[in-house]
Amino acid sequence: EIKKSLALDFLEAKRYGKAIPTLRQLLDLSSSDGWVLENLLRAYEETAQWEQALETKDKILKQKGIKDRSSLALYKVFAGKRLAEEGDYHRARLVYKDALGYDDKCAAAYLYLGDAYMCDQRPEGAIDYWKKLVAKVPQRAHLAFERLESTFFDLGKYGEIVEIYKRIIQADSKNIKGLYALARIFEKMGKTDSAIETYRKALRVNPNLVHIRQHLIRLYRQTDQVDLVLAEIDRLIESVPERADSFICQKCEYVTNEVLWKCPKCDSWDSFNF
Repeated sequence: EIKKSLALDFLEAKRYGKAIPTLRQLLDLSSSDGWVLENLLRAYEETAQWEQALETKDKILKQKGIKDRSSLALYKVFAGKRLAEEGDYHRARLVYKDALGYDDKCAAAYLYLGDAYMCDQRPEGAIDYWKKLVAKVPQRAHLAFERLESTFFDLGKYGEIVEIYKRIIQADSKNIKGLYALARIFEKMGKTDSAIETYRKALRVNPNLVHIRQHLIRLYRQTDQVDLVLAEIDRLIESVPERADSFICQKCEYVTNEVLWKCPKCDSWDSFNF
């Protein structure tokens, strides 16, 4: 009880590094103590000891009889990110691939695998994994859109991104982010009619997307369609603003503009609606 009280004091004071040795001593006394395991996991997460966190979470899952190990993937991803930050992109890629062994739909692993290839000046390898993200996790494909566009542009293969966006929309005609991305590409390519039609498709899915209506107004103005400009301005005034760049934690409703894999408020993993 004394050790448990000491560990609790450290945890409440957010002195996680101090809490870990005491929690480990408690675990030696009772390897199946759920309270100790949960708090040891929390301490490892807070101190970015990702491999130890993975091992501890695995014990918790086994204790609860949960066979699905997909929740362990992000620990590997964060371990890989640390290696990448240290400049060891090869080892980072190996760890990201380990993450896919736990969950082959781990969007973060595909995303950062591509980044690690780019850091080693291997754009084709990067594209390969970003395309796998699009195929394996289409609901999060948009996380790779800017990376793919930029890399295809640098390689002189800009037309390929159009085909990727078209395939996404063929699979899901209501994919707003895919429609928006395709319309933007058409706009950049000077294909005004195609851009307008694609923006309009997006608005038929959700008429409250202010940023898309703004694009339409600009294109109508450029093509001297004054009546349509005025009509869209009226709709813009009436529409309910929707922030396209904000993400909400599905557990505690924390709002952020960043792509976060762990909620800083409730500590939930992979809980945001991006």
